[in-house]
Amino acid sequence: MLTNLRSSSVKTLVDQIVAEIRDENSQFENNLRAVVREKIIIPVLVCADSGEEVSGFTRDLSAAGACLITSRRFLPGEEWTIDLYRLGGGSSSIVAECRWTRAFGESFWLSGWQFVLDSE
Repeated sequence: MLTNLRSSSVKTLVDQIVAEIRDENSQFENNLRAVVREKIIIPVLVCADSGEEVSGFTRDLSAAGACLITSRRFLPGEEWTIDLYRLGGGSSSIVAECRWTRAFGESFWLSGWQFVLDSE
């Protein structure tokens, strides 16, 4: 349902949304992490071995994993290849395991991914 809001109502609504995001971000950042997460939005393509592809965006990114926003729900434990698009063109592919997922709005999903790294 679309509603026209007065400018003061829009400011209040946006302030509430920003406060919710900041609160959630601080909860994430209060977790003990071995690597720094960068708040960065880049397009991704999440690819299954079966050929299925799902477009999305990063919410944050680190050397250990990423939080993605997509229109598809992924299940914890699933392994997919994530293509991270680069500013200069092209992409880099990383195999990752979905660790958690939850609804985000009415038609999107947030999911946390841990990169599957080769032991050196």
